[in-house]
Amino acid sequence: MMAKSALFAAVVLLSGAVHASTTNIFLLVGQSNMAGRGALSGSVPVSAERIVVFDAEGKASPAKEPLHHDNKKTAGAGLAMSFARAYADEHPGVTVALMPCAVGGSSIGSWKPGSGKNYLAMAKAVEAVRGKGDFVGILWHQGESDSGSKKAASAYAGKLKALIAALRKDVADVPVVLGELGRYLDTYVTKPKDGSAPKPRFPFWKDVNRATHEVAGGFDRCRCVSSEGLEPKGDRLHFNTPSLRTLGLRYYEAWKECSAGK
Repeated sequence: MMAKSALFAAVVLLSGAVHASTTNIFLLVGQSNMAGRGALSGSVPVSAERIVVFDAEGKASPAKEPLHHDNKKTAGAGLAMSFARAYADEHPGVTVALMPCAVGGSSIGSWKPGSGKNYLAMAKAVEAVRGKGDFVGILWHQGESDSGSKKAASAYAGKLKALIAALRKDVADVPVVLGELGRYLDTYVTKPKDGSAPKPRFPFWKDVNRATHEVAGGFDRCRCVSSEGLEPKGDRLHFNTPSLRTLGLRYYEAWKECSAGK
């Protein structure tokens, strides 16, 4: 009897959506910079040949940005398409399937294994695609929402460590790639109501970046990629589209290192 993953790939092939014999799935989790807020107008679309996207019910369709629909007004380009394109180009005969579960504005607390609302929603979506391919990687980008206070930033490492362990248990024991927050976050400021000087909205982003590297170093097949040189869009919070394309390629290089056991 044909395995479910092979059967799914055959169905996709017959549909004319892609041309491949194996389906490899990447889980996308985190907040808005993983979901993607890059401008689509004026940017060259990434080729979706052999790339599909799953919805929450497990239905696959040809990938097209925005991949996430957590915010209909701001959803846009993300890092996952350039990542998937690089993967597909180096893996002929494979369908790359993206499982978008990121939620803009979410704190790491909402991803608490077993009880966080976003973790529970992700787990449900993952179960909907069981048997439709093989999970081969987990991509995480989050932390802005935990950079506003010293208390939240100090607790970040412990929560992220628990999350990675749970993802490998509940989803698949696969390479995990994390990403630094944008190094421009000091420019995102708020104006206090008392009329005093503007203050950074995310003063502890460096702490979260350090924590992310620390956690990545404590797991095998786990990496944290740099955001050095990447630029924000006009809101000074989200990466712009060219930077997201670059970030996706950095994620892919990190995934390759992890998968090779380096």
